[in-house]
Amino acid sequence: MKVVEGPSPSTRQLIMDLPHSLMTDEEIDALDVPEYVKNMHKLKRNALALCQVNLEIAQSIREEGEKLSQDSISLDDSEVFNPDFLSQIDDICKCHLEAKDSANKVDPTISLLVKRTVELEFGRNENVPDLDSGVHEVEEKEGRDEDEGGDKDADVHGDGEEGGRRAGGLALLWSEEVDISLKNMGDHCIDVTVQEEGGVLWRFTGIYGWSESSQKVKTWEMMRELGENNNLAWLLVGDFNEVLYETEKNSRNPCDFASVQQFRSVVDELLLKDLGADGYPFTWSNRRADDAFVEERLDRALASESWMDLYSNAAVSNLIWDGSDHFPIVMNLGGHQTNAPTSTGQQRFRFEAKWLQEANFDNVMKEVWEEAHLLGMGQWDLSVKMCGEKLKEWDSKVYKKTPKRIRWLKKRLERLTDARVADLIDAENVSWRDEVLSEVFFDVDVRRIKNIHLSRRLPEDEICWVGSVDGLFKVRDAYRLAIENDNTASSSLGFDPIWKHIWALCIPPKVSNFLWRATWDILPHNVNLKKKRAVEESKCIRCGLEETTLHCFRDCEWVREAWAKDGTVWQCASVVNFKEWLAWIFEFFPKEQQEVFVMKIWQLWKCRNELIFQNTLCSAGLAWERAIDILRHHRKFNGSKREGVKRAKDRWLLPSPGFIKINVDAAVNGEYCRVGLGMVARDENGQVLRAWSRTMSHDWPAEKAEAAAVLWATEEAIAQGWSNVVLESDAQVIINAINSRLQRRGDIQAMLEDVLNLVPSFETIKFSFCYRECNEIAHRLAKWATSNFCDEVWLVGGPSWIADLIVSDSPNLII
Repeated sequence: MKVVEGPSPSTRQLIMDLPHSLMTDEEIDALDVPEYVKNMHKLKRNALALCQVNLEIAQSIREEGEKLSQDSISLDDSEVFNPDFLSQIDDICKCHLEAKDSANKVDPTISLLVKRTVELEFGRNENVPDLDSGVHEVEEKEGRDEDEGGDKDADVHGDGEEGGRRAGGLALLWSEEVDISLKNMGDHCIDVTVQEEGGVLWRFTGIYGWSESSQKVKTWEMMRELGENNNLAWLLVGDFNEVLYETEKNSRNPCDFASVQQFRSVVDELLLKDLGADGYPFTWSNRRADDAFVEERLDRALASESWMDLYSNAAVSNLIWDGSDHFPIVMNLGGHQTNAPTSTGQQRFRFEAKWLQEANFDNVMKEVWEEAHLLGMGQWDLSVKMCGEKLKEWDSKVYKKTPKRIRWLKKRLERLTDARVADLIDAENVSWRDEVLSEVFFDVDVRRIKNIHLSRRLPEDEICWVGSVDGLFKVRDAYRLAIENDNTASSSLGFDPIWKHIWALCIPPKVSNFLWRATWDILPHNVNLKKKRAVEESKCIRCGLEETTLHCFRDCEWVREAWAKDGTVWQCASVVNFKEWLAWIFEFFPKEQQEVFVMKIWQLWKCRNELIFQNTLCSAGLAWERAIDILRHHRKFNGSKREGVKRAKDRWLLPSPGFIKINVDAAVNGEYCRVGLGMVARDENGQVLRAWSRTMSHDWPAEKAEAAAVLWATEEAIAQGWSNVVLESDAQVIINAINSRLQRRGDIQAMLEDVLNLVPSFETIKFSFCYRECNEIAHRLAKWATSNFCDEVWLVGGPSWIADLIVSDSPNLII
């Protein structure tokens, strides 16, 4: 209802008492009066005209009677025809007609009046501002639906940054049997005392914290002010717009540690405790995808210890709802379930933006509107209403958002939120439950999960560093990450491939150092020396042009003549610096010629220095001869670094009497995400007792596959009842880790510990490294498994396609 302060004389009499009320704009503008007086006359005239229009509409309504819908214009609701409104116009006009304004300026109230009149002319009543502070709107709600929380359940919802906005602010609802006394209210808090039946008195504060980082300190100051001289049990609930712990934020970017610390300090200072929450751990998300996704726990309940003593069974739950970026939170003070009132009214129609994403929505909208438009423009409101009903019906068919389905989905989400990793594991068979994984996760996540090794020992979970082979973080890992994450030239020593090329060349170390300095453009030529103010001129001593790195080795006239006498074309005109030139050489020339080129570059630098410091002119032919000669001698005495140590071909050795030798190997097929394992067991005579091939659907690195092969071989040896075993593999890292009991972390370490856990099952077991030449049978079996995608076991003699390798390993064996 509306309460209007001030007199309310007859509307028509007020208008007729004013002169010039029916004059035209030209007649009013011709008057010798101040401008704002002219505006008053025009407003009076417009008000009369609008009043006349509404009188005609009202008369039409009376004549039509029941023909028009109740939704059409109503006489009682017409702002223009309301006598109280015209009374306000008259009061304000009289006030300003009597005022003296020597500056002849328009008062702000006149501007407001003009805006209201224009809005009314176009029928936009809902957006029209109030004319006077003496007008207040009070809405009263009658007939409250059933019980709104009579079992001590408190529900506070806060949203928006300004309480004065139509969409936002804070609201507090309570049941009739609870006595509420308002202490403080603002845009960011509602502070009340609660008196329940039985005389229980405590304090409740609803919070909406400032969202901007620079303004969050205001939230903490507000909490401190609210907490001053408080002697009541205190509960604070709402959106604090900050997390209390780092783990309450899920994002690529870390939280603001300083702001988190300030929040904690306030909570500790006020002796409050976080009541925690069941359900989904976060209450807000930005609803973005991939790396931009952020979710945080911004909504929570804080309570004093005295309040927690009053309600020791209080529990907070984070509900799941897709209607907002915030999830609602609900608190049950006594452990009783609240029956929320059921709305019996019709749900208000809202246009859903997601409809625009449907491929056939344009056709549906066109069909619905054409059907509704048949009613004609005279039934506009009814047409719009009918259109909304049709769209809601279409929405229910497309999205199937029935209450039953929504309840089912919410329960499913809650179950998934409370699920544990143990629910994904078949404890009896020590394997992943494929059907559960496929139901809950995407295919790519299923593959990643199944790559994790499950141990029969059921060890404790531990954190491992995925950036290293052994799962342990080292200082050098930090440097490596810093280099890889920074693509600037100054920190790309371990990132740019050109540096690996430089240090891999078989050239004298001093030449490698020279090449490194030339690539960084830090050689002491005249341009660089002038920058350091070591010389006055930056010109080349030979040709007089500016001496840069590229000039020293390519552009100088003497250097071009020297390259012309060389039989190889080293020039590339498109490069703009020495580093690009060197990269071009590394890309298009074999390694031997790369070394020749670098040695000749070094000799060009030496010739330049001899001319400057010794006044000795070196010919190009002599420079090239010296470069080739030094390189030849270096290769002669350092060739072992290039070729490696050659060893005689190893042969497979028979095991000692009474022992079984098992050779095992693994092969990885990355294209099909397959791992193949091969194993062959032979006795002291070299006779094949059994051969195996096994396929596993994993995307494992080679080292992990080798560890799995050793574990599998150990388990098979126990299954066959062999007590004295020699287990050979060509994975030296795995064998060394087992024999040295080297501590590692991650899946590989779990496999190795499983192997060591099986050692007591043997009388004697030896783990031995062998070269690939001694492990050809196991290698061929593993490769066969990756190609055939099946498991096979061959008894005595093995498959026919390894017979040649059996004879090669044991020449004296009769097959």
